[in-house]
Amino acid sequence: MTVRIKAAQLPAANDCLQVEDIIYLPQKLSFAQFKKLNACLGKANWFKKLVETKAQEGRSLPMPELPILWLEQLYEHERVTADREPEWIRQASPLCKRHLRREYVFGDGVDPLAIVPSIPFTGIGYAVLEDGLIEETTNAFGLFRLARVRQLGFLHDPVVRSGELESIGMLFSHTRWLHVLDVTAIATLIALNNELRDEGLYHLQVAAISHDALTPAGGDTTKQIDPQAFDEERNFPQLFSLEGWPALSQKYGLQERKLTEIVQGKSTLGKILDLADKIAYVARDAREYYGRYDPSGPVGYPDEYFEIKKLVETRALICGIWDAVEIEDGEAVIADGERLTDFLRLRALLFKNLYHHPASRFLEHTIANVITQYLYDSDELTKQELLQFGDADLERLIGEVVGDDSLLLVGVNFMRPRVETFKDAKEARRREAKLIRNGMFTLLENWRGTANPGMNFLVRKNKQVAPFREAYPKAAREIEKLIAPEKPLILYYFPIAEMPLKEKFLKAFMAYRKRKLRKGGSFTKKSPR
Repeated sequence: MTVRIKAAQLPAANDCLQVEDIIYLPQKLSFAQFKKLNACLGKANWFKKLVETKAQEGRSLPMPELPILWLEQLYEHERVTADREPEWIRQASPLCKRHLRREYVFGDGVDPLAIVPSIPFTGIGYAVLEDGLIEETTNAFGLFRLARVRQLGFLHDPVVRSGELESIGMLFSHTRWLHVLDVTAIATLIALNNELRDEGLYHLQVAAISHDALTPAGGDTTKQIDPQAFDEERNFPQLFSLEGWPALSQKYGLQERKLTEIVQGKSTLGKILDLADKIAYVARDAREYYGRYDPSGPVGYPDEYFEIKKLVETRALICGIWDAVEIEDGEAVIADGERLTDFLRLRALLFKNLYHHPASRFLEHTIANVITQYLYDSDELTKQELLQFGDADLERLIGEVVGDDSLLLVGVNFMRPRVETFKDAKEARRREAKLIRNGMFTLLENWRGTANPGMNFLVRKNKQVAPFREAYPKAAREIEKLIAPEKPLILYYFPIAEMPLKEKFLKAFMAYRKRKLRKGGSFTKKSPR
């Protein structure tokens, strides 16, 4: 029986773990650990003898205050030269072994395609090697483009307010390329824990690294302009017409049908991918959101920020539930319901406070519903271009329409956006009509968030397997309440009369108005996340 890998074990491991072309890394030593290691190393008899031996061979002596740096260089040189670890490593302390083996990956010991020191709250850090399945898939499907597409599209810090605040928040810079790497690393560990190897693992890794290959420039923001055309899962088979696919499939025995089923969540491996995907984006997005807050700053996050702060600070490995996933009768079962509850609560809080937060979505509404939609409908921007562009290419076109690049900049925004929310459609339309009479540009959206709250994840409780909703009904109700928008009608507005707008933007706005009138006054939007 395979010894399962645990989220708490990876950071403290004394060695790296290589699975195919992914190397899982232990955590970097803390300053206190590094200081202790240096002090102990200078006193260790085996180290003193090693220094004497190497001095006789003509090697320079280590600096007394930093002997570990000398040992790092020696370890890397001897391991690269001999293609194996030096014999003296056996005498080193566990902390020393951990440090040397980790730093070897960061040095000249390996040729990495990517090094990701940490997936937050998961216990995972990793490097991806060059010339393996992951790089070959990346080249075959053109996945490096995803490094130019932000994971969260045009979502920004939730600091738009009603009143006189004249700014919007920063965009989030982590990319869709980083996301698919994270998903692949997590899915591989789940597979390893469930003894999935060879052909099954190859299919899972290819599906994981390529599942977002058809994400357009602008990410989830852009998907709203034509949901069917930009549905990555539905359109995944389009990748098999690419020039690099035949050679890749032949080398690794890959099947189009099997990969499609995985990406579309129709198989056991597809359920693993779905879980890995959710773990990856929750972990990374939670860290980005949590890490932005500045209590002494001029704006600050809303009070809800502290809900997430408290949760992640009391559950250091809250996204480490990958180690509790077990395959049973073809189903992915999570063996720890309490940890799943915490994870689903964190995810729901992200939907409430970031993904669906009205103050985070001003740019999403303005760009998707007005500018990008206009360019797309008038054939000035095509589906093919959006699948080839990165965000910078799209932003250049948006800037040409608006006539002022500050729409996409941090800090003062010339639009001076404000936001109000409503439960009642009539009340929202009355307010919108009044604002229009007062010279305001308005965007009224009916945001019926349809995010899956995860209530159907299978969980083991008291040796019985059941959907989360049945196993933990009270927690399920709380999470469903968190994820559902309280006031789905969102009204954005800004003073159009004071804005130096270009004619093209006014045309885009008028086109938006006409579409809105045809649809009864507001658009119903579904969550793409």
